[in-house]
Amino acid sequence: RGNLMNNERLYAVWYNDDLDQLWGQTIADLVSRPRLDNDGGASSITPTGAVFNGYLYTSNGLATTGFVFWGTSNGGTNKGSWSNSIDKGALGRGLFSTNLATLQSDTVYWYRVYASNSQSDAWAPTSTNFTTPGRPSVDNDGGAASLTPATVLLNGNLISTGAAAATVFFYWGTSDGDTNKGSW
Repeated sequence: RGNLMNNERLYAVWYNDDLDQLWGQTIADLVSRPRLDNDGGASSITPTGAVFNGYLYTSNGLATTGFVFWGTSNGGTNKGSWSNSIDKGALGRGLFSTNLATLQSDTVYWYRVYASNSQSDAWAPTSTNFTTPGRPSVDNDGGAASLTPATVLLNGNLISTGAAAATVFFYWGTSDGDTNKGSW
């Protein structure tokens, strides 16, 4: 009761019987802290890209800036432990996302969203991970066979689809176009 003076703080304390754990926090921190999460994880995952999703539940009426921290290892709640970050700028309540198209195939990636305002900051409760699928792999299976003046049998094997649907194309010509399909 009464008014808080100078540096006095009002605390809220909880006790969890199951865990035999006492937890407390200042009311000011609870009221001003943004609440957010990774909104179910990444979506639209391809061998070289993904959409990193986040959701800001509340900014408590304060201007709030969002970030996506990501990399190939889990940096937890330490900004310096993440190898990459993306400043999402000012966020309003709701979904926000970042589309990355520079990922490596067949790689585990981690990300975690973070928000800050003039009073406090907050991380999503946990980091999220996903694996980009590998690229399709093919070989020429011994090359051309059954050569006649008018026909040839082109051989190839789809060794791996990269965990996604794959379409196979045959390119041929009088010179080697290498991996540039426009050179065939």
